[in-house]
Amino acid sequence: MKKWLSVFVCAVMLLTAASCKRQDAPTDEATGTIVQTSETDLPYATQLPDRTFDGEDFLILTYEDANGSYNTLQSEVDENSTTYEQAKYQAYTNICDRYRIHLTERTVADNMTAFSTSILSGDDVYALGNCRCTVAYQMYKQGLILSYDSIPYIDLNAGYWDKDINECLSIQGDQYVAVGKYNMSTYGFTHCLLFNKGMVASYGCDDLYRTVTDGSWTFEEMLEMMNAVHTLDGESDSTVYGYLAHAKEVLPSFWIAAGVTSVAKDPNTDIPYLAASDLQFINVFDKVYTMLWDTGNWMVVTTGLDVPEECISAFTSDRSLFMDCTFDILYRKMRNYDGYGIVPYPMYDAELQQGVYSSRVEYYIPSVVPSVTKDLERTGFLLEALNCEYANYVLPEYYENCLVRRSSRDSESAEMLNYIFEHRVIDIGDTTLNGKIRDGIFEKMFRSNNRNLSSQLVTLQTVMEEFIAGFPKNPG
Repeated sequence: MKKWLSVFVCAVMLLTAASCKRQDAPTDEATGTIVQTSETDLPYATQLPDRTFDGEDFLILTYEDANGSYNTLQSEVDENSTTYEQAKYQAYTNICDRYRIHLTERTVADNMTAFSTSILSGDDVYALGNCRCTVAYQMYKQGLILSYDSIPYIDLNAGYWDKDINECLSIQGDQYVAVGKYNMSTYGFTHCLLFNKGMVASYGCDDLYRTVTDGSWTFEEMLEMMNAVHTLDGESDSTVYGYLAHAKEVLPSFWIAAGVTSVAKDPNTDIPYLAASDLQFINVFDKVYTMLWDTGNWMVVTTGLDVPEECISAFTSDRSLFMDCTFDILYRKMRNYDGYGIVPYPMYDAELQQGVYSSRVEYYIPSVVPSVTKDLERTGFLLEALNCEYANYVLPEYYENCLVRRSSRDSESAEMLNYIFEHRVIDIGDTTLNGKIRDGIFEKMFRSNNRNLSSQLVTLQTVMEEFIAGFPKNPG
């Protein structure tokens, strides 16, 4: 057990810091608490100058999503605190003590209205905001938040920022929003597939883990497995399905796994364009309907949160082979269920995608800086420091304690996390524009078995034209 955990953690860190070797922050065997390590033992270091802030207050406002709690600071711990909470506390105390700053966080569930209101009034009471991606876009259009290109000390090329994801988020060369290791929502809202291990064994399905590692885990393989277990029963609560997911999650999870997105970006201009009319996207779109609607493999679920309780109940009652899941739900609601394994979503074409599994980040909660900030250097300084500390302490503990030890019940599932997190993708049409594209069009189409995509292309194109036309260039 210790051997494969060690190997896994090393592999994880290679993904996030290719040039760094890392030893996890050790824990006291008796208490489980994080033991302070010297700075030279840590893989990440900033280029920040020596500076302190004389005990100033630094207030952060964070949106608490119903699908996952992502308050970012851990200002206290006790004997019942998990090692993950202790790691967050270590990062918190490191920042406060080293820079003599008083960090405070306030969480809200109202989509950050208080944040926007304070900025419009010219009040810089909030030094930083953590908000939904859709809200960040709206605030940027209104000139309420600053582009990362204008924030001092920020080095988006550093390993504690998510470079690949941030390249998905820039628009017209403007990094109007960015995420790093401090923004743990990008991990919690990453999607994967859970599979029922008992069903795989009972129905004689192939070794699923080996299929993944061999690079042959495809739509067709998944379809064959679903068809093998799917049975219709006169009683709806006795039917065994191939796949469980909320209607809004189905299409984007599969199209990103297939290596396509509803919105892509011109590599030369960095301007988003509608990609839902591309032939490969249409092929994937049609294939998903064939796999799930034409076979009856999908249990129709159109209500609830991102991972509905209806799906969790059916899956844990052995009524489905696969279930769509986020890692936040995996940790919070599936830890006491032993009968599942974890795999990435399958590729559409193994040869075309060259064995690379793409995982969907459904949405994200980025950090944004108010346009009325009076001490912008302080905000940039501390935001850079927070991302570095979270990379050194919090993310490794999240992987090992929250995911490997608690969410994975076998070494193979732990190995699958490498494939899932190695290539994470954000689709603008699934996130920033989800109200108009994903939920506005594709969810409604899939829940009603409507396959007439061509009838929606004019509307989709209009959405994209309005989006680009309304996007400012470094407002304020």
